[in-house]
Amino acid sequence: MFSAPIENNSARVICEDKLTRAFNQIGYKFEVSLMPAKRALLMSNNGTTNGEVARIGGLDKDYPNLIQVNESCYSHLVYFYVKSGKEFTVDGWGSIPADYLLGYRKGMKYIEFASEKYPFKLYSIDNLDQSLQMLMFDRIDLLVGSTSLFKALSKQADISGVVRLEPAVEKHMFYPYIHKKHSHLLPELTAKLAEVNSL
Repeated sequence: MFSAPIENNSARVICEDKLTRAFNQIGYKFEVSLMPAKRALLMSNNGTTNGEVARIGGLDKDYPNLIQVNESCYSHLVYFYVKSGKEFTVDGWGSIPADYLLGYRKGMKYIEFASEKYPFKLYSIDNLDQSLQMLMFDRIDLLVGSTSLFKALSKQADISGVVRLEPAVEKHMFYPYIHKKHSHLLPELTAKLAEVNSL
């Protein structure tokens, strides 16, 4: 059983499909338990689940019981989104205006990592479904995410007044992580995942 954030995002869906095929080829059934993002990482790191489906690279520094599989299963670009009239020139994380409040979901590690390097203000959102409404009603000034995430959110809110700023702020590669107690599976899993990626 692997853990994954509960949101139905493209990274998780695509990586889950690829891992199901890769694990089947090495003789294991692959199952996923969905939970809040932060809890998912804690559960996989403490060995309650066997790993993570799809996370950005480098999390093994903070979660030492997890081993990053060195074959990516998904990639995407992330952009800043603002309400029309609040645009700014994008030149990385450091270009966020000092008075802007960035809404984000706890456990989004790439945002937390960026906030450690740059002095922008964060506002924690429990439910991303509400984030676009918060943006439109000026409770937050800025969101960050992939185009697929915003397409999913747009089904629940009117985004006609939301502007995607160019260029992308980051490109993310997503990797599975496996608990160290299953490290013996790593070479075969990596090879099979590479085969699945090549199809």
